[in-house]
Amino acid sequence: MKKLPTYFLAHGWGPWPFMEENANDLWYKKLANYIANIWKKYEDEAKFVVLISSHFEAKNIVVMTNENPKLNYDYYWFPANTYNLTWNAKSDKKTALQIIELLNNHWITAISWDNIDYDHASFVPLMLAFPNAKIPIIQISINHNLDELYHYKLWEALANLRQLWWLIIWSGMSFHNMNGFFSQKWLEESIKFDSEIEKILELPNPERKEKILNWKSLAWASYSHPRHEHLIPLISIFWAWWEDTGIIDFKEQILWVELICVRFWRI
Repeated sequence: MKKLPTYFLAHGWGPWPFMEENANDLWYKKLANYIANIWKKYEDEAKFVVLISSHFEAKNIVVMTNENPKLNYDYYWFPANTYNLTWNAKSDKKTALQIIELLNNHWITAISWDNIDYDHASFVPLMLAFPNAKIPIIQISINHNLDELYHYKLWEALANLRQLWWLIIWSGMSFHNMNGFFSQKWLEESIKFDSEIEKILELPNPERKEKILNWKSLAWASYSHPRHEHLIPLISIFWAWWEDTGIIDFKEQILWVELICVRFWRI
């Protein structure tokens, strides 16, 4: 049965696509173009979008049931225009409640919140991918325990939605150390860490699972992720279904480190 792919997206820093100073930046243009092309591939197939945000942590898995979410400008000291962005995206409460039921049936404690808005790990990349927001977009949290096996089970449950023409996107970063961004001296280390990730992608599923569970032993892992909330989205889908293949669709230097985006799908 055909299923839509799932994506791990690098959401970048702050509201980067909407800053005038980045308008002619080749690095940012490449990432913006990559993200913008996602919807063009699936606009005739996708019925819903579910985005799991690395910036949304909670004790349980929280599913957005606010049908008219606003933008949560959860970033600081950026240009004034980036606090006045508009996007007409809508969630869908009935569908969100179905997701909660699905997760609870898979022994993942999930709850409803009616008062959450899209955070920047959601709205920044998705305003590029889905500027017209023609289909419902539902945001989901990660668990603040950051347990790898727990989040694999979360993905295992959510993956059932793909055959219903749901596009599932996990928003994070393959490198997330604030001391490394802009320093111009950690590029080589971020490349080494990404190289380790790429090697794991090429392994068959049982070995891939074992390797990614022990990701902290990879070269420059602890530096690339002092706290791994931005890596959890990638760890979660690394295990994928056995018939899926992980492909690094995007690999570029941004903020003087290397960032990757990965697509999992059945070839």
